[in-house]
Amino acid sequence: MAAARRIRSLTAPAGWRGPKRGLAGAATFRRRRRPPGGEPGAAGRRLADTLDALPDAYLEVRGDGLCLDAHVCHSALFAGGPAPLAGCDLRTRLAPAPAAELMAALAGAAAHGSDAGRILRIDDDEGGTHWFELSATARPGGRFVVLARDVSARHRADEEQA
Repeated sequence: MAAARRIRSLTAPAGWRGPKRGLAGAATFRRRRRPPGGEPGAAGRRLADTLDALPDAYLEVRGDGLCLDAHVCHSALFAGGPAPLAGCDLRTRLAPAPAAELMAALAGAAAHGSDAGRILRIDDDEGGTHWFELSATARPGGRFVVLARDVSARHRADEEQA
């Protein structure tokens, strides 16, 4: 009996947890799989930590302006404040002029693969003005990744020097 266990342990694949009965009673092998980061979900947490460290707003947008995913660190970018952006139409969420500039950035990225340097001027509810620089990159399936960097301090410094 001990010899049979020893032989089974030598021939079983690594991570084998015993037979699982599949269709028609045939035994299949199961393995525990872990993501490369070690524990499950580690890659997602690392990505979230990376996005938290970026000063830019990250948006994944369809070509029609529908926001699929967002990570926004600056609430002045959108008039509705920190309300969830995923699933909303950015053409209605932004003021008309910034929305038109965003759609132009998406059109430029669709035509050339990427578009950078477009400036959005957004007036907040307290009477302040914020400036954001857009960078857009086309992705497969009619999707775009858009980064919006707050350049308000640089813009104010340029106005003071002029």
